[in-house]
Amino acid sequence: FALAKFARDYYTLELNNRELQRKQLEAELKLIEHQMDPHVIFNNFNNLYSISIYRPEHLKPTVKKLKAILHYLFQESKSDKVLLAKEVEMINNYIGLETLRFGDRLKVRFEPEGHMNGLKIAPLILYSFVESCFVHGAGENPRESWIKIELKVQDSRLRFVAANSVSDSPDYPAGRNDGRNENSIRRLELAYPNSHRLAIRERNNEHEVELHVSL
Repeated sequence: FALAKFARDYYTLELNNRELQRKQLEAELKLIEHQMDPHVIFNNFNNLYSISIYRPEHLKPTVKKLKAILHYLFQESKSDKVLLAKEVEMINNYIGLETLRFGDRLKVRFEPEGHMNGLKIAPLILYSFVESCFVHGAGENPRESWIKIELKVQDSRLRFVAANSVSDSPDYPAGRNDGRNENSIRRLELAYPNSHRLAIRERNNEHEVELHVSL
């Protein structure tokens, strides 16, 4: 009887430990999800002011995009998973705002392909890599720059590439060991521990992130 009780108590303790570990991982994931760059929001509010003065015809659609972004950031992203189509819509809205802000000195290409029907993804993972392209690409390059984003879905496999030009000026270092990528990498490890592959490359004044993930 003593042996049986010991085994039962040990099993219960093990279950409790696993549950605590699971909750700890969930809590860590939620914290990382919401470590967004506040400068992105502030820049877009400042952008609204400039648009209202110099390009008032763009004000209404810009406000609509910004409202959709804020709703996604603070409401829909609270879920563990969101529709991939919603994440793509969020990225499109964000690109629309940023291209208006940077104007002709930034060329952006976004190419989503494949059927996304019903597929879900952990929120803000793709967006955070796109945001990094603008913040650390065009945002640090005073000259003309470019961003290229590819997203391809085949069955339940996703291939995502986010690439941007990097300034060759010594005043704008090309290093990418920033918290944004570190957060994204950690979130991938937590949300897709055995079902993703990530490569980050820096070469020939170009920064590229390539992600493969099973949804």
